[in-house]
Amino acid sequence: MKFQLLATAAFLASVTEALPASQSASAIKCGITLDGRVPNNTPLSAFDTAASPFNPDNTKGQNLTFSKIILLPAVQPSKFDVPTNKALEATISDESIFVPAPGKEQVGFRRVGLLLGNGSDESNVGVKTFHWSVKQDSARLMNLTHEYLNVFHEANDFASNQFSFGAGTLLNADQQIAANVSAADLDKNLWKFLDRKNNIISTTAISVDEWQNFAITLDYVKK
Repeated sequence: MKFQLLATAAFLASVTEALPASQSASAIKCGITLDGRVPNNTPLSAFDTAASPFNPDNTKGQNLTFSKIILLPAVQPSKFDVPTNKALEATISDESIFVPAPGKEQVGFRRVGLLLGNGSDESNVGVKTFHWSVKQDSARLMNLTHEYLNVFHEANDFASNQFSFGAGTLLNADQQIAANVSAADLDKNLWKFLDRKNNIISTTAISVDEWQNFAITLDYVKK
């Protein structure tokens, strides 16, 4: 399973061990399994190399490099970036059409996937908590008449996601799956958490002005 982040906003992400129920947050520091934070001295050119915290080859449009897609905006860092890391912004355009190998152009989508992990790493065992923060770029707001899949943890068979996090107007197929939820939950102006079957399990309003911090825990032992 691979942990992917797709965004038109600045964000960070890390994966940590979950706290045992018997221990308080102040009594233990969890180890980080995967870390997508970007150190302050990181140049854009690093995202095209093995120095990147993300896979430098996937996922992006044909003939694009991550140094042409990613921006390092001059914004106040999130609470998790202070003091040594900075925000990262990923942009999408009509050049962001992905071609799987082998396969045909996925013309129905625009993709920029910042990929953490390799499908068989420690983020896929035990109990893990995924953290990320999102802040909107006021000059490049999401067009919420489309569906945005901003963060997801994909199964190795590519048939589903362990969870996904997005916004906007769900695709017709996803709306049919989510038919048992209220119209309020389908509001395009909400961030939506979806489970492995694409059921909406939680929503919250999108903030245009502030950092929003999220976390979700997966228990692989209990499935």
